Order: sequence, then C-alpha cells, then structure tokens
Amino acid sequence: ENRIPGVSKLGYMWLIPKNAEKPFDMRKKQHKMQIQ
Repeated sequence: ENRIPGVSKLGYMWLIPKNAEKPFDMRKKQHKMQIQ
C-alpha cells in the first residue's frame, strides 16, 4: 500500500528504516469528550 517510504520485505519480515515516519493507524478512532 506504500504507506511507509523505504520499507522492504525480507521473507515474512518487514524491514522498516529507523527514521521512517509511521502512518496514522486507521484502526483506531479518536474519541473526544465534550463537557457541558
């Protein structure tokens, strides 16, 4: 999906550079509470 630049796959393992910026996790939602 090309979400992290510079990533390569070696067998079953993903090789991610240390200085890579991680993408936003689409599985999590931000819940904001409003105080009235």
